[in-house]
Amino acid sequence: MPFTAEEWAQTPPAVQEFVLTLLVTLQMVQGEKANLHERLNRHSGNCSRPPSSDGPEVKGQPTSQSKGEGRQRGGQPGHQGTSRPLIAVEEVKAVKNYKPAVCRHCGHGLAGEDPEPRRHQVKRSTKNQMGKEDNQEFS
Repeated sequence: MPFTAEEWAQTPPAVQEFVLTLLVTLQMVQGEKANLHERLNRHSGNCSRPPSSDGPEVKGQPTSQSKGEGRQRGGQPGHQGTSRPLIAVEEVKAVKNYKPAVCRHCGHGLAGEDPEPRRHQVKRSTKNQMGKEDNQEFS
């Protein structure tokens, strides 16, 4: 307290009771303030609430990708990719040629033949009338 025991003894009893009541009230208000401050600072990162309950002022937790940690998406350096080899054109059941009319980058018309066209192979598995799978190769 900001005064001595002698000063407190000289204070009238009614004033002492009032000061003690004020001190108890102050402690209660400070406790409520601390509780409200704690509740105000709660978010999904420090309690069991889901992130959707956070308000718009709470920024999301950064992912490991945004922090620059860990590996990038996709095939990693040095990883040997896997792909199915193309079957020779002579061995497939059907060949469909698709030639674009315009360039997909600049939109200009295309004319002539491509000396090295891109090949794409699709393997379709269909059920025939007997209910058995019939595999067809298209190139």
